[in-house]
Amino acid sequence: MPQSILGMLPNDEASYKVGDIIVAKQPAEASVVEEDKDYVWTFKGYDQKNATYNGKRVTFTGIWEATPRPHHEPAPQPKSSSTSESRREQGLIIIR
Repeated sequence: MPQSILGMLPNDEASYKVGDIIVAKQPAEASVVEEDKDYVWTFKGYDQKNATYNGKRVTFTGIWEATPRPHHEPAPQPKSSSTSESRREQGLIIIR
């Protein structure tokens, strides 16, 4: 998991008593773009929405999905009118 996600995971500093219901806190962002690896990480939820505090540490496991970012080809540049090439629907025609 990238550091950009680990750094924004929620931390609950509240005090709880045995029997209290603890609700999972949402991360700061639900989607993170990892530019250097060209992925988008999307938060899908937790293994559980809440838990009852029984005197021991409560852990919620987040589920993140990594998907490759779509690549976009640059738009073709229009040819100038002085070119010796023209385009038709059937294909390229070269005029000499």
